[in-house]
Amino acid sequence: MKKTGEQNSDGFSKRPSLSFPPRMVEIVAPCTMVEGFTFMATHDGESLPITVPRGGVQQGQVFSVPYPGQREVATEITPFFLHHTDEGYWKDDWWQCCRYGSCHVSLWNAMCCPQLLAAQILTRLQLNMWGNSDHRHHGKRTFRTMFILVVVYWCWILALTFPLSYNIQTDPVVLSPFTSFLYNFVSWGFGFYTWFLLTKLRAAVRARFKIPSSWWGEDTCMILWCSCCSVSQMARQTANYEQHSAICCSTTGIGAPLPYESILTV
Repeated sequence: MKKTGEQNSDGFSKRPSLSFPPRMVEIVAPCTMVEGFTFMATHDGESLPITVPRGGVQQGQVFSVPYPGQREVATEITPFFLHHTDEGYWKDDWWQCCRYGSCHVSLWNAMCCPQLLAAQILTRLQLNMWGNSDHRHHGKRTFRTMFILVVVYWCWILALTFPLSYNIQTDPVVLSPFTSFLYNFVSWGFGFYTWFLLTKLRAAVRARFKIPSSWWGEDTCMILWCSCCSVSQMARQTANYEQHSAICCSTTGIGAPLPYESILTV
């Protein structure tokens, strides 16, 4: 405890004020986690957002952080757990898409819109929409940017092809050469961007988990052969769906982790 005081305008000392050290929360790390990510802990029935300190923590390590106040409550939980036991190999094969059931959210995301699932994986790895390290925003804007890009793409495609779907049997409409050029340019451009991003993302996942390549050009071939299976495998690699639920349209695609008990010290 530390006493502090100051003088008023008359030269007399005011009553000294007391400053107390902040309350600390002592946490036992439930698993190995990288720095900067947030998980939920509980104390006396109260849920507390705990941010992993600099350098990360190992499973079972005891670390202390300031007791989070009302103003420090995180707006979003970003659970990304980096298990060292998963380094050096894939958790499962690329064809095991139905490992968590045929109705799993990540599987349907991979089939219906692999770009959004890729954006969630990019956010977990703190990468931007080009697959590069995002030191400024830590990948927090990646999903939003990708979502806008996908919406704009489909609106553009529907606007170009709408005349073809209108009374096509009785009065077929043929696209003009310029409209056909725009349609092909946008479609091929978006397809090339998707292939480029997924290839670079797969290489980033292998680098993060220290997974060696089986043959030359593996990432490119896997994305060309079955992009849905590959992006689904990357989603399972960067998340623990056995302990966390999957969310369709969220930044990371991972639900908040289960609460862990913590010890409060003052």
